[in-house]
Formats: sequence, structure tokens, C-alpha cells
Amino acid sequence: MITVTPKDALRAKVLQPGWQICVVEGYIQKQAGTDGSTLHTYEIIVDEGQYKGVPLNDYVVSEKAIGMGKNFFIACGMPKELWDKAEKGEAVNFDEQAPVGKRVKVMVKPEAYQNRM
Repeated sequence: MITVTPKDALRAKVLQPGWQICVVEGYIQKQAGTDGSTLHTYEIIVDEGQYKGVPLNDYVVSEKAIGMGKNFFIACGMPKELWDKAEKGEAVNFDEQAPVGKRVKVMVKPEAYQNRM
């Protein structure tokens, strides 16, 4: 028996390219299967318009590449000054749960995968 949840069904919707107002719905800490490093995984859903409730692909930031999450963390409320301190050599802390519940503007770019959107 295959169970299709409402979230699964909504993932089949193809969004139009462009900006969407979204909300960070949840956070899950996972481990990478290859080396056991931490993966910070954020669940994001569209929060306005005709696609409200449609989940986007999870946003994942690896502990080995935290810098890749800079714009996401700042958009979710991390003070840019805090990031600047880190760039200047000072280690800083940011609560991984802080983005949950934040509304962010996301550029959606549907792409083909195995000949389907």
C-alpha cells in the first residue's frame, strides 16, 4: 500500500518561475550518509497566492559548507553584523531553529529532471 499525503500531492504542482513569499515550516537535523557530517534541513512552503501550501525542495546546509547558507540565514533574521564578525575571524553562534516560522521571499526556478518539471 502506498500512502500519498497531502504534502506529497502538492509536491507534484509545478510553480511558475518567479518570486514567491514562503515560510520556513520546519527544521530537521540529519546526518550525511557518506561521512556522518550534520545536514541542517529546512522545510519551506509557499505562504501566499495560488500556490499557498505547496512545499518547495528542502533547503539543506551542510556543516562542512555553512557559508553556502549565508543569504538564507540573514534573510531569516541573523544579523548581518554577526556574519561580518565571523568573516573577520570571530566564531559566532546562530540558533539553527531561528529560521523556523520566518517568512522569506524565494526565487522559484522550476527545472527539468529526467524530462519532467
